[in-house]
Amino acid sequence: MTTLRSTLAATGAALALATTSAHAQTFYGDDVDGSSTRRASAVGTTAARSAFLATLGGAALTENFEGFAVGEMPPLELDFSGAAVATLNAAGRVGRVDADTRRATDGFGRYSNSSTKFYETRSTTDARTTFTIDFSRPVGAFGFVGVDIGDFGSQLSLVFLRDGAEVFTFALPYAATDGTNSGRDGSRLFSGFVARTFDQNFDRVEFRGTDSDDVFAFDDMTVAPAVVPEPATVALMGTGLLALAGVAARRRRSA
Repeated sequence: MTTLRSTLAATGAALALATTSAHAQTFYGDDVDGSSTRRASAVGTTAARSAFLATLGGAALTENFEGFAVGEMPPLELDFSGAAVATLNAAGRVGRVDADTRRATDGFGRYSNSSTKFYETRSTTDARTTFTIDFSRPVGAFGFVGVDIGDFGSQLSLVFLRDGAEVFTFALPYAATDGTNSGRDGSRLFSGFVARTFDQNFDRVEFRGTDSDDVFAFDDMTVAPAVVPEPATVALMGTGLLALAGVAARRRRSA
């Protein structure tokens, strides 16, 4: 992969980061709290999410979990209007905190980013129970708002796969606290990944952490349709298929 080029903007405890390469683009924004209460402002999170959505233009499709019942557990199926159906797996449930209560959380520093509901889950070190999202067909972008991530020492990475093969890994660039329920408690962040080429499309996202005690809120999940091949790639694929067809025809004639 080519060397990454980064742009960085910081305001107080807020951080917004966009990183691009020839193959992919990542977005990250962070608003550190540590008080177990709802983060009053989210400058870094909002800036990173706005940049992510602007990159996708009108292709962005977002799920805010308002259509699910409180307490509903996985597997949950999210229909992204023809782009794909996403299935959420592993431990978790739908939670709710009234958005009009500005500093309210669920009692543990977790809350929604928009409206009132969110999906509560955890990252684990066991691949068999890792929080995963499987798509019915490849997609080209994925983003989400996370709340209360990293306050119990877990360093979270998103692993994007297609047909079981890893295509990209995004290690979220926050500094996890030592597990004393402080530092990042109640913090809010945004993480986003956009494929720039056809070979970066993916059909699965795994949330892999370094500690199994980190529970977090997940909201405003956004995807976009897969990147289509460049015309030259399509032509090359067509040429290859024609060549294979020619070989098959010659074999039939010589049989």
